[in-house]
Amino acid sequence: MSRPHVLVMPGPAQGHVIPLLEFSQCLAKHGFRVTFVNTDYYHKRVVESLQGKNYLEEQIRLVWIPDGMEPWEDRNDLGKLIEKFLQVMPGKLEELIEEINSREDEKIDCFIADGNMGWSMEVAKKMNVRGAVFWSSSAASVALVIRIPKLIDDGIIDSHGTPMSMQMFRIAPKMPEMNSRDCFWAHIGDLTTQKIFFDLLERNTRAMMADHL
Repeated sequence: MSRPHVLVMPGPAQGHVIPLLEFSQCLAKHGFRVTFVNTDYYHKRVVESLQGKNYLEEQIRLVWIPDGMEPWEDRNDLGKLIEKFLQVMPGKLEELIEEINSREDEKIDCFIADGNMGWSMEVAKKMNVRGAVFWSSSAASVALVIRIPKLIDDGIIDSHGTPMSMQMFRIAPKMPEMNSRDCFWAHIGDLTTQKIFFDLLERNTRAMMADHL
């Protein structure tokens, strides 16, 4: 019997790539075949960091898809990066899954994506691949994101994620109170970038909650 094949995709940031890569090593040690799909930019950085010490080579296959940004464009411009990768990456991810699944002995058994790439669960569902989400930050942050619709309904934030006023609220009954102005998305660049990022959070949440959380 062939080993189960898992496709893993982190978010395009170092703090998301490293946890998913470590998780992929754990999967490989437990007998899984792992294909690790990065953006082209982070794929290059990972490969360069492993030169001369690529202990992953026999355990994890490293591949990439484009993020839609040109080499000279600033990937610290989060709003632009999100807009570009949402235009390009869903289609390229679908093509990658098709290409892998065209080989009978390579078919993907499960797709695991970073929570910040939750939109990719839409692609997994379309391609009839079982999906799961890996959240690399705190449980409180994912709980806060899941509560976004209620925060809007309760008038704590508006539809762009901006706090309506400074007020205290609880994500769950037994959790400490937090200030509405401490919602992490309200500190992401200017209002335009905040809206782009907040829209991504909402899309990710819908995709994750649909079948995979």
